[in-house]
Amino acid sequence: MTSKRTRVFLTGAAGNWGRFTLNEFRSRADRFDVVALVLPTPGDTASIRDYEGMPNLEVRFGDLTDYAAVESCVRGADFVVHLGGIVSPVGDDDPELARRVNVGGMRNIVRAVHAQPDPSIGVIGIGTVAQTGDRNPPHHWGRIGDPLRARISMAMGKARSRPRRFWSTPACRNGSGCARRASFIPACWPSVIRS
Repeated sequence: MTSKRTRVFLTGAAGNWGRFTLNEFRSRADRFDVVALVLPTPGDTASIRDYEGMPNLEVRFGDLTDYAAVESCVRGADFVVHLGGIVSPVGDDDPELARRVNVGGMRNIVRAVHAQPDPSIGVIGIGTVAQTGDRNPPHHWGRIGDPLRARISMAMGKARSRPRRFWSTPACRNGSGCARRASFIPACWPSVIRS
């Protein structure tokens, strides 16, 4: 009996979290195939070159704001690991770009997942502690139900896109199909793929 390899669409592969994640997937090449959407900038292109010999990686150059590029990467995926986005200081200097990429990119992912014949693709996204505002002691940890009080543009973009991740389908609204539709995990999420 042959086991099916899990196909993952990875955004933000050229960034800090993305490179860490690629290293984890490289060490599990027998179990995972990765399609990475990489912005065709000189810096991102140079960064992704470190992975040219990775047998389970397919790099596609494109942009999260381009629906066609996103949809082509989502097609055939079992999971989307969404790490891409605009962060500080770029997001602070250009809040419109941060909104367009962080909110628009997530909308493109959700739309592309829904466009698939079987839209049960798992979506894993990351956020930032900044999207919940200042966290001073004695309550310096986030709690369920805390209001979103984002302070920087990158956090605003993440905060605005987050509710759409959960409630974008009728199945999620009635509670029957959310488990694989969208997930949010803490900063140590790569431990999920270690098991």
